[in-house]
Order: sequence, then C-alpha cells, then structure tokens
Amino acid sequence: MIEVINYLKKISYADYIFYFLTLAIFFVFLMPFMHYIVLNLIKVTSGSTVSYFNDTLAANIYLFIDRYYIFYTVLGVASVAIFLNKRIFSEVIELFSSFNLSIRYAIALFFIFGVISSVFAISPSIAFKGVSVTFLQFFCILFIAVYIRDNSKAVRFFYTIILLSLIFFGGSLFLQLSLANYSVYGSYIAGNIQKVLLYMYNCLNPRFLDNYFSWFMPLILLPWFVDLRPIYKLGSFIALILAWFILINHGFRTIFAEYIIILPLLYIFARRYFKIAFVVLVLALVYAGLLELFYNYFIAVVDHSNVKSSADLVRGGFSGRIPLWKEAFWVGVEHPLTGVGQWNYLAITKRPDGYPHNLLLEIWSQWGIPAFIAAAVVIITTVRNLYKKRLEICLNSYQCIFVMMLTAGMIDGMLNAMFKTSLGLFGCVFVFGFCLSIFVKQPQQDTSVSATSYAIVGLSIFASIFCIAILPLIFPPLWI
Repeated sequence: MIEVINYLKKISYADYIFYFLTLAIFFVFLMPFMHYIVLNLIKVTSGSTVSYFNDTLAANIYLFIDRYYIFYTVLGVASVAIFLNKRIFSEVIELFSSFNLSIRYAIALFFIFGVISSVFAISPSIAFKGVSVTFLQFFCILFIAVYIRDNSKAVRFFYTIILLSLIFFGGSLFLQLSLANYSVYGSYIAGNIQKVLLYMYNCLNPRFLDNYFSWFMPLILLPWFVDLRPIYKLGSFIALILAWFILINHGFRTIFAEYIIILPLLYIFARRYFKIAFVVLVLALVYAGLLELFYNYFIAVVDHSNVKSSADLVRGGFSGRIPLWKEAFWVGVEHPLTGVGQWNYLAITKRPDGYPHNLLLEIWSQWGIPAFIAAAVVIITTVRNLYKKRLEICLNSYQCIFVMMLTAGMIDGMLNAMFKTSLGLFGCVFVFGFCLSIFVKQPQQDTSVSATSYAIVGLSIFASIFCIAILPLIFPPLWI
C-alpha cells in the first residue's frame, strides 16, 4: 500500500493530463461500456415478397454520437486543466512563441479566417463548433509536444494502451464471430450477422475505425525499433495480425498506399529500420491471410437468408475520389473568401458521398482560400523542417516512428474523410503532438506569461467550450 502511495506521489500534474487523454482514446476506440447491436431486423414487404433488412445503422447510431461527445468533453477538460497550471501553460506558450514569425501569423490568421467563415456559414452554430474543436485540438497538440519531449516512458505507456486496444478489439470481434451461429435465429441468420461484424463491428462505417489503424499501426512496430522485451514483440505481432485481418475485411485499400510510400522512404532515409519493418509487416500480413482462411473454413457460415444489411449499403457506396475532389474544388472557387463554413459542406454538396475526402480540399471549400493559404504555409514549413532534421530523426527510434505515423495518417487524410471522424480527429492530436515534440527545446527556468496571453488564450478556450457545448443548443444546426 505504501509503495502504491509513493508511486502516486511521483505522478505529476502533466502526467495526469496525458494519461487522461490516452485512456480517453482507448475508450473512444473500444466503447467498452456500450453494446454493439448486430441484429435489428425490419420487415420489408414488396408486393407478395417478404424480406428483411438488418438496420444496424439505426440501432447503433448512439455509438457514433457518443464517440464525439466523449471526444469533445475530453478536449475541453484537458484544455482547461492545461490552462489552470501556470508552469505547463507557460511551456505551451513558450513553444508557440518559438515558432518563426511566419508560422505564428499563419496559425493566427487561419483561426481568424475560420471565425469569419463561420459568421457567413449556412449554419453558423455548427461552423463555430468545428472551428472551436480545431482550436482545442491545437492547444492539446502543443501540450503533448511539450510533455513528450525526451519522455520515452510516456511514449511506451501510450504504445501499451494502443496495443491493448487493438488486441481487445480483435479478440472481441473473433468472439462475436464465433458466437454468431448461436443467436435465437440459428444458422439461418448467422451469415448475415458475421458479415455485419466483419465489416461494421463497433461502428457505423468501417472508415471510422480505419483512421485509428492508419494513425497507430506504425507505433506497433516500436518494440523492434527500441528493442523492448520479447513479450511486447509478441503482443505487437498479434496486434498487427489482427489489424491486417480487420483491414482486409474492411476493404481498406488506402493502408496499402500508405506502406507503399512509407517503406521506400524508410529504405532511403533510415535503412537500419527498413528490414525489420518490412519483415514484420509482411509476415503479419501473411499470417492475417492465413487467419482469414481459417475463419472462412472453420467459423464462417454461408449466408442463405434473404436478409440485407446496412453493411451491404455501405459496401455498395460510391468510392471514386475524382468527382468528389472536383466538386470540392469548385465549391471553394464559388465561395473563395470564406468557404461554406467548417462542417457545413454536407449542406451544399450534390453528392451522397459526404465530405471531399481530402484534407486540403476540406480547408479550401469550408474555410476559404485565405485560410487555405495560411494552412499551406504551415504544412510546407513543417515538411521542410522535418526534412532538415532527417538525419537526427533517423537516428532516434521514437522520432522515426512519429514521422511514420504522421506519414500514414496524412496519406489517409488525403484520400479519406480522416479529419471528420472522432478517431481521426483524436488520433491527430497525439500524432501531431509527437511530431512537434521533435522541435521542442529545453524550456527556460523562469518563464513568465503576460496577462495578455492569459486573457487571450483563456477567453479562446472558454469561448470554444461554449461554442461546442452551448451554442448548438441555442441555435440548432439548420441542415441536420
């Protein structure tokens, strides 16, 4: 008991904030306290023909909504906690002040244009909410960057949580697949249940979870990069097999594009990590293929029923990107100064596919061209600075992993609606923070924060929380 008390005394205020954020993403991914409903049969009559539709979307909509509620709450609580601690807040402000002048102006202008865009949006309340979420994300990114600096213990803790989340998710999925034949409907409906589980387990759309895999699969390679104990390597290999198995069944092609780019870059800039990364990923993919064969031969039930499901609708959806990108480009051209407002794209799009599925075009069409230029300045400068530090990054195992995570996530963000899902948004807070930590310098001993900084940042944080939690209640979104 004394040892536990002594251990708790060693945990700092910053540790509590980081652990809170880390455990929150674990819960947002797994949603362990909520049951995923795999069977919600609705009778569909067409003339004399009677069939059934397994409407899992309607039955599990609360999972989609509650993930966002948790994410918003965690962002708000963490931001207030950072603001209330003078030392942590001063380090965060010091980090922002260390950016060169053009970056600071670009970031400030980006949010100013976001606010202006929200004023002229179709539904201002939801636009302000979107900009506010982005601001709180940025504030938490700065905190993580400061906290992670030379803190390999925190990275390993985060890795352990992500590892456990993947193993728990894969294990739970396999258990559900194995028990599908024992529902009250027996084998007649088991095939449909398994189809739903494989494609949409614990989500409304498989892409909501695929974003999580994009951000964090490179992190699972950590035990081989820093030579952790064999138990971690075994756990990571199991997690990678499960991840590949799930992604194969999700039909997620973007993951292959990610590693077609990452592995050659690793070969060019960090060859000592290339061989082990290539071998582990390919072996895990091979074992995932064998696991797929095992499932098909020994667990899967042939679907003989005339029951259609939500998974069929999602699978049958339009997957082309060029028409989406063309429309998003012209939306930005038609609204050049302010865009249509953050999270307002669905109000004007003429396509059923939703958002542009490209981060740059989302900014272009929703925030306006001036905000797009500001974002481009930040992105180009970041890439240039990472390239300048490439030798140092390649010599540091942790930093190499961070850049791999960033590369994978941004490729996904350029091809999918990564920055519209709760897990995509939450994941970027950690990955951007990890990568930003590469540039964090040792903080000064006595860093004072001006009253003006306190007032501006504090007002921005609490105004953001108001826009997220209260404003949509006063002015409900006009198009949802």
